[in-house]
Amino acid sequence: DNLRDTASSFKRAFVVEIMGRDCGYLALVSAVTNGAEVMIIPEVEYNLDSMKKRLQDEIKNGRRYIIAMVSEGAKATTKIRDWLKDEVGMECRVTILGHIQRGGNPTVFDRLMAYEFMTKALDGLFKENRRNSIVVYNNSKIDYVSIDYSNSQKHRVKEELINISKHLCV
Repeated sequence: DNLRDTASSFKRAFVVEIMGRDCGYLALVSAVTNGAEVMIIPEVEYNLDSMKKRLQDEIKNGRRYIIAMVSEGAKATTKIRDWLKDEVGMECRVTILGHIQRGGNPTVFDRLMAYEFMTKALDGLFKENRRNSIVVYNNSKIDYVSIDYSNSQKHRVKEELINISKHLCV
């Protein structure tokens, strides 16, 4: 919200690099929930030519700023900054959030979930002999999965989330 206020008042674009290594989930969720105009994630191909046309049309119709969420895994932060400045024609700044994203005060829900995770973990250790398992939140419940299973899985962004955000890539 603060970046949007600054971008608007100074008529600038901001490229916000979001952590996530090779997965664009955090950048996707950030783009959708914060109303970004551009989203660049490794899971979705993007088209700078069509985005340029869309953004320039919006600028002609009164848009004063652009927020571009770029996943660290896309390795495109500098490219998007230069593109916004040179091709779209808007002064641009880069903000790399990194691990600052992990901050913030926990909500009541966060604290309750932490308590439930701790209880499940201690029960697993001392009552259920689950020493080769980890505690997970899956399908709206707290459960165990084996460490081997967890290590063998690559997190994939849900197709539904990708579908609702594709308009930010074209």
